[in-house]
Amino acid sequence: MAKLTIIRVDRGSGSWEDRAGGTHSLVRKATGKAGSVTVEVIPAPRGLGLAGAPTVRHILELAGIEDAWTQSTGNTRTTVNLAKATFNALTNASQSRTPRRARRVQREAEGEEAD
Repeated sequence: MAKLTIIRVDRGSGSWEDRAGGTHSLVRKATGKAGSVTVEVIPAPRGLGLAGAPTVRHILELAGIEDAWTQSTGNTRTTVNLAKATFNALTNASQSRTPRRARRVQREAEGEEAD
């Protein structure tokens, strides 16, 4: 089951406060929902760390995100729904359309060959 739910997470520097670039945060703000829980993951400047609930922080760490703000609403004591909403937010962030130039810059930052 775990291999069926592997997703690619687009990382970048989507915070307007950080002009350094890099792949330490999300490219854009993302929202996910599961049950009554809604999680919003917002890109943050380098050095902030992960600001949010422990469940959300753990999932973002596993995704390789180092800096992000999170905001959650609903019955967040339901740990399973909080985790699912966070995963859905990461899925939604990766499914957005990205311009070709931004994809090329992302691959170059990750060390892959550009097209």
